[in-house]
Amino acid sequence: DPEYPENLPAAPLVRYGWTPRGELAAVYDRSNTQVRSFTYDDKYRGRMVAHRHTSRPEIRYRYDSDGRVTEQLNPAGLSYTYQYEKDHITITDSLDRREVLHTQGEAGLKRVVKKEHADGS
Repeated sequence: DPEYPENLPAAPLVRYGWTPRGELAAVYDRSNTQVRSFTYDDKYRGRMVAHRHTSRPEIRYRYDSDGRVTEQLNPAGLSYTYQYEKDHITITDSLDRREVLHTQGEAGLKRVVKKEHADGS
């Protein structure tokens, strides 16, 4: 690369590890140290149920029967619950602060059109 003619590192910046089902299982840094890990549901391919950064607690997820995240659980910090309605999603944290995402569209074409922050803005 003419922009970077100096000595380029021989090792990649990042390396990925995969499950036998093709799901991202781990991320390794340049020193080959694992910095992220991911856990998936045995029954539902590709459904992440947990992830972890090095030296941080594992964040876990729960889902409803439609495959939507209903809880994000962090044992060392804020956890969140998600409630889904036709035109909005209410997100409540473990300090009882609420944000609302207003949506338009259907199914995979649904998009966020407005966000109400916990402070009312």
